[in-house]
Amino acid sequence: MTLKAIPLKLWTRKELDTFMKDNLPVDMDPILQGKKAPPAGITKDILWNFAINILRMVDKQQEDLVKTKSEEGAVVGQDRSEQVLKELEAMRECFANIPDMIQKAINGKEKTDDTGKLLNPSPKKTPQKHTLKLEKVGLEKWKVVKAKVRKTLQSIPVDGTSSNEEDTNLVFKDKSQRDKAEELLKSEFDTSTATLTTKKLNPKVTISDIAGEITTAEEVYSEILRKNEEIKEQVECHQEELKVIFLHKEDRYAVVQMSKKIREIVRKRNDRINIDFQIHIVKDRFHIVQCFKCQRYGHKSDSVMCPRRDSGDPVCTYCAGNHRFKDCQVKKDRKVDSRCCANCKSSRSKIDQLNATTHTANSFQCPFFIMEKERLMNRTAGAEMLKNEYSRKARDFLERRRTH
Repeated sequence: MTLKAIPLKLWTRKELDTFMKDNLPVDMDPILQGKKAPPAGITKDILWNFAINILRMVDKQQEDLVKTKSEEGAVVGQDRSEQVLKELEAMRECFANIPDMIQKAINGKEKTDDTGKLLNPSPKKTPQKHTLKLEKVGLEKWKVVKAKVRKTLQSIPVDGTSSNEEDTNLVFKDKSQRDKAEELLKSEFDTSTATLTTKKLNPKVTISDIAGEITTAEEVYSEILRKNEEIKEQVECHQEELKVIFLHKEDRYAVVQMSKKIREIVRKRNDRINIDFQIHIVKDRFHIVQCFKCQRYGHKSDSVMCPRRDSGDPVCTYCAGNHRFKDCQVKKDRKVDSRCCANCKSSRSKIDQLNATTHTANSFQCPFFIMEKERLMNRTAGAEMLKNEYSRKARDFLERRRTH
């Protein structure tokens, strides 16, 4: 087996040159022969790369042998020749059946094509949440029985609750905790359980300053693929998601949803993407939903979560009064000192209550807006570093405001 038998795209990867030195254990023979399990983190690609580096060393030693014979003379060259040939024989014996050895080294179940790529890779573990549904316990009834349920489950951690008009769901991180809760509550309520796979949202971005000649979302999609080869390859060859949600024709911007991998490609290009005859700046987009009736975040005015859904009076965004924003006299009189955030005003935190008059309910400076944006960032794939940076700046800002 020689380097000619290895696909070019495998042995030209950047990490191959330093891989053995930085990452691999010294004694890999038992692992490659299937006699020993690979260490944690050693994948099929890693073993292939190791094998390829060994073959590179073999070829290099063959070249060195020729040079040694010509430079040091026949006697020294012969001694050197015997040493190298022994090493070559041991190496080639070890790697005579590389694919089979790697097959055993993983788990004997995974299959590969001619390039060593997995045909049936093991599925990645995805986070799960375990729910316990209290049937026929709608939002109103939940308010009545909540204290009783809290007392019953006082020793069991609950990650969260959600209610609609018909049922209430309790969320648990661990299945055993959910089963204990069901055992305690089934005598009082009709219950059912479910295990849900939590999948992160694909990132959304805003692309601004779209040319006037582009008039539809389909044209934006075609232009992105036509002008950006890396993205086109990911979409067409690897089935990565790229979707133009909408194109705002008046303000000339497009909202695009893309997979985590494509977002990383765009980020490496300094958040730039080519469309038509121009390069455009790409900005992450986190769409915050706010109810215009109660001013709370995470639902709309027709949601069962809105406490004012059935009442006629909304809460004012500007002054927290019982009227619509467009009818606010405080806003019309431009009384900045009389503005008030409805969320901070009704908060349990004394600090939030004291700072309620520093901003309106839809302000980016509102602690409840910041919490909602952090929650959305947590749900978005690949936004971890972005979220950490945003949280740090938000905390610094809130701390400065509290000290003044």
